[in-house]
Amino acid sequence: MPICWTVQAARRKPKRPLKAPKAGRKTIPGYGLVMARDVLKQKHLDGLVKTARSSLDAGKRDEALAAARAALKLSPDHVAALRCLADALTMYGLYRFNTEFAATLIADGSLEEAVRLRKRLVERGLEETDNFLQLGYCLTLLRAYDEAATYIRRATDIFLDGIQKLPAGQGLTAEAMVPDFFIIGSAKCGTTSLFEYIAQHPLVLPPVMKEIDYLLYPERGLAWYLSHFPRRPEAALRYMTGEASVSTFTLATAAAQITAMNPAARLLALARDPVDRAISHYANNLRIGIEQRSLEEAINQELDILESGSSTRDDDYWRTQLGYVWLGLYAHDLERWLARFPREQMCILITEEMQDNQKQTLDRVFAFLGLPPHEVPNGEKHNAGIYDEQDQRRIRERMGRFFARPNERFFELIGRRLAWSGTGAAPGAPLAASASEARILFARSRWKDAAAKFGESLAAAADHPDRLEWLEQRSKALVYANDAQGAKAALNELLAASPDNPWAADGFSRLADMLADSRQRAEVLETCIRLFPHHEDHRRWTVALGRILIDSKQWTRAEQLFQIIVAAYPDEALGVFGLAKVAEEKNLPAHAVALFDIYVRRFPGDPDRRWWLIIFAHLLLRQNLLARAEQIIAAYRIAFPEEPGGLAVLALLEQKKGNGAAAAAVWNECLRAYPDHPDRKWWLPCLANLLIDQGKLDEAELPLDELLITFPNEPGGLVGLGRVATLRGDLQGAAEIWEECLTRFPGHPERRWWLPTLGHALLNAKQTERGETQFRTLLAEYPNDPIAKAGLARAAIQRQDWHAAAQLLRECLDAHPHHQNRREWENMLNDALAHLH
Repeated sequence: MPICWTVQAARRKPKRPLKAPKAGRKTIPGYGLVMARDVLKQKHLDGLVKTARSSLDAGKRDEALAAARAALKLSPDHVAALRCLADALTMYGLYRFNTEFAATLIADGSLEEAVRLRKRLVERGLEETDNFLQLGYCLTLLRAYDEAATYIRRATDIFLDGIQKLPAGQGLTAEAMVPDFFIIGSAKCGTTSLFEYIAQHPLVLPPVMKEIDYLLYPERGLAWYLSHFPRRPEAALRYMTGEASVSTFTLATAAAQITAMNPAARLLALARDPVDRAISHYANNLRIGIEQRSLEEAINQELDILESGSSTRDDDYWRTQLGYVWLGLYAHDLERWLARFPREQMCILITEEMQDNQKQTLDRVFAFLGLPPHEVPNGEKHNAGIYDEQDQRRIRERMGRFFARPNERFFELIGRRLAWSGTGAAPGAPLAASASEARILFARSRWKDAAAKFGESLAAAADHPDRLEWLEQRSKALVYANDAQGAKAALNELLAASPDNPWAADGFSRLADMLADSRQRAEVLETCIRLFPHHEDHRRWTVALGRILIDSKQWTRAEQLFQIIVAAYPDEALGVFGLAKVAEEKNLPAHAVALFDIYVRRFPGDPDRRWWLIIFAHLLLRQNLLARAEQIIAAYRIAFPEEPGGLAVLALLEQKKGNGAAAAAVWNECLRAYPDHPDRKWWLPCLANLLIDQGKLDEAELPLDELLITFPNEPGGLVGLGRVATLRGDLQGAAEIWEECLTRFPGHPERRWWLPTLGHALLNAKQTERGETQFRTLLAEYPNDPIAKAGLARAAIQRQDWHAAAQLLRECLDAHPHHQNRREWENMLNDALAHLH
């Protein structure tokens, strides 16, 4: 044996002798070995779970998953390993704040696996708030809202038992409590701290978690939302609950949603120096891994966009960004809340004041909520940001300059100035609130009150930097209030102060649409056309003005405008049509027909074609161009077979042709085919007059009777019956009918013809005095009407006052040498002169 071996052997310790087993103890072969293996396995299992948990806390998801899965291979039902794997799959619920991560979890099946794991934990008897809550939110992301609400309710019940606020044996109803208060405010304004302070009050039963965000996702349902809140206690004491979600403050629909849920809800709004808030928000995002840029890069990118004016406060663009700056523009959102809720339902708190004087702030909060005073045992800050105090001077200065005006607007709302970054004046000074009140009134659609308040602000602060905004908002309020005169003056003032203001054009355009008086509307449209030649609505304004000029028969101005339309907008049908109408009115029928023909050829798809073709057909009928009229009518009836206008103008064509029977047949077809059409009030008298002209007086009475019954406010029925009575020689009956016409329709434009018709009927009935009265009334209303003087002359002849008759007839002939009744007047004059001689 080698020497070294001998030395080593000598140094070895002798083996201990085996001890004999104690009396009564049974020996199991291999027992010690099994025990050792189980101990080693347990140590390895514990080590894997510890590794998984530490990797998860360090944000190393893949390592955590690997360790947790390895632990479950050793022990498939190990509760700690199951929990660790479920937490690792969802990263402690990070999917609630990171939509990209949530989409990944759904796509790769991790969320469904987490649901299975947490349900196994429930089966294993794990009755814990966190497991039920995580299970509920995984199901929520999978849109299984009803099932999710069941598990969240179980989490809430366990949570309520844990906080031990209810007396022992206190019963609960099945009804969930509806939030009595809402803490609103942007992120990093202290909402978490305020929520935790309020939750410590003995009469406040908080929800199972703070950031529920239901108002952001209302599709989850009210039952899902209320499952977060305790069930209502069966107690005489009035308990209260509420919530705090930072998404609520900036959500445009939140105020209306809360009003629908609880109109008496109390609101606690928190605001912090927006510069400090932005930096704290950035630091928090940097810590949780959703921000990689430097502070200056992140803030400057947002300020560049805001200061360039390329994005407004409510643009969707900002809803997809981290919003370090825009979340500090408090006044915009606060005005919307104040527009929905009265001041007494809102308490506006300042974060810095809550930090400096917590007790005074909480006393105010509890009094506002109607709760008795309470000393909060744990008043430490919650969810406080931790970040490096890097060189922030330049970015703070830039943000301070940017926030100067928005902060002033916020100070106006709260009625005092605060010592925030960029604030030049001393804090605490009271501010005039006219402009802020005006904005709130504007948001409440109280247009006249808002306009008055903006007017007060303009009068009080002539050099205020927001003056242009006030001018614009006042003009909008007056336009929306339909105050045409006030709006016009306000828009002119705005235009004088800011000629390029984009609202001015829209305001004048709305003003034009508002005006009922065609003259005033035309004046405003001309202003729009002159001042805003490149506006997108320029064509619409021009066309609208053209229609007004046609309706008001201002043919000279209309002709100039239509020539501009034809030159500027050659594809606009109104230009050609308008020129055709002008030619017709200027008694240039050939030119009008030529222009209408151009319209028919060039604009086959014009939406107004169904009306203008009828106008063209009437023109052709008046010019006795019956063949061309027949072509237009045929084309119209093919293009618009359901429109009655084609039949009506066809009836007129047959009348022009002298086909009375055919015309009557077409009118009857028109009336039969369209029993409820409003134009029946025109068709019935047309048919009746046609039958009267044909001497078919009995047949004519049928449409006239229907006209009287169906359209009692139309005079056509009485007029027709008056003609029938006259032709039958029933002079007394005719006179009574014409008198009824004049009595029932005193302001009708046809009164000018009814008066002489009645006068002649009375003279024919030898009622000279009554007949003369009608002609005197006509002369008083229409002094230059020769029919009145001719009627008075006829009455004078009946009285045998030949001198008066001759004088009146000479006046008629001298004033109207080309009148169609001249020959009749000459005969009457000769008769009067013969009697005089």
